[in-house]
Amino acid sequence: MRPVRVTGSRKPTLLHDYGEYPAWLNRISYACTGSPTLATDVVNALKEAGQPGVVDMSQGLDYSTWMPLSLMYSSGKVPIVEISLPAGGSPGRHDGGWPCAGTLRQACIMLVGSGAVVNNPYRARHDSLAGRREDDRRLPDDLVAS
Repeated sequence: MRPVRVTGSRKPTLLHDYGEYPAWLNRISYACTGSPTLATDVVNALKEAGQPGVVDMSQGLDYSTWMPLSLMYSSGKVPIVEISLPAGGSPGRHDGGWPCAGTLRQACIMLVGSGAVVNNPYRARHDSLAGRREDDRRLPDDLVAS
């Protein structure tokens, strides 16, 4: 089972991996904070649930994480810790599901489903439309049930 990576930097870098979007998007920034302590707590919750995890001090925040949060919390004072599933993962299909989600929610940690599930140009071009619709239909149930 491959470990889940958890962003651990106090000042995470912002990834501008927009793909085929206009160049002016690269100038957008967000002065957000991270939390090494929270990242460690998340990794510990993962391990207690049987899912290996690692704090990754060099992992930046994907734009599909920081962009919506910059609109919700423009001050940047809310710490952001990104949990990156291994390629091909999803909360419902990941090895053993997403067993620590309830623990994190009980600790008042907000979970936001984002990333390739939300915005993946490769998926949009190469996956079957029927398969994408099934994944999209199932995702909210997978997040809530976890």
